[in-house]
Amino acid sequence: MHEIHLPLADFYKGKLLKINFERQRFCRSCHGDGVVSSTPCEKCHGMGMTMVQIQMGPGMIMQSQMPCGACAGKGHMNGPACGACNGKCFTSEENILDVTIEPGLRVGEKLIFGGACSDHQDFAEAGDVHIQVSQADEEIPWKRDGATLAATLAITLTDSLLGSTKKIGNHPGFPDGCEIVVPPGSINGQVLIVKDAGMPIRGTNRKGDAHITLLVRLEAVELAAVQKHGVLLRSILTTVA
Repeated sequence: MHEIHLPLADFYKGKLLKINFERQRFCRSCHGDGVVSSTPCEKCHGMGMTMVQIQMGPGMIMQSQMPCGACAGKGHMNGPACGACNGKCFTSEENILDVTIEPGLRVGEKLIFGGACSDHQDFAEAGDVHIQVSQADEEIPWKRDGATLAATLAITLTDSLLGSTKKIGNHPGFPDGCEIVVPPGSINGQVLIVKDAGMPIRGTNRKGDAHITLLVRLEAVELAAVQKHGVLLRSILTTVA
């Protein structure tokens, strides 16, 4: 199994990758035999097995089949080694896979390519190649959870009281930043939902949502204002129109 690590943008927009790797194929010259030619074993007549007699006791003899010692059970005697593969039965070749990453592909999903693995003498056909798609580590504010993109937005006390408009960068669908409208009266830990700002939902034209957790921070100038005008602020904030 091969594992590839992709940035969030590739899961969002989709991508076509070419993956090169080396695989072993049966030698075309000797068809995987490792020899130029072979002849049937004279001892076992090409059967690969011979009958042997085993003395079990006085007057007791048992016949049993055993692998032929002359041909090691192959049934044939090998001729000269194949020059194309040096008798190894296999030759190496480069294999190129076209890997399509669809928008909205799930992290950890396995893509299967039938018959793209190396040949093996125990099997008539080559096996499958499995490619597991993982997300690369990135220093970006967005974290994926299925079709949801989550981020934390730091705002000031003034922003939380009066509202504001902010942008969070590095969103794969918003090159200029994803705009977040902070409504007046927002509180620390509040989660704002931005519709259709999440990940594409694979196989559809829909997108998930973005979940923005607010982190209210008291700026130095705000702290100074509270300390200086605390009584006035309390009066304003507790006055009911």
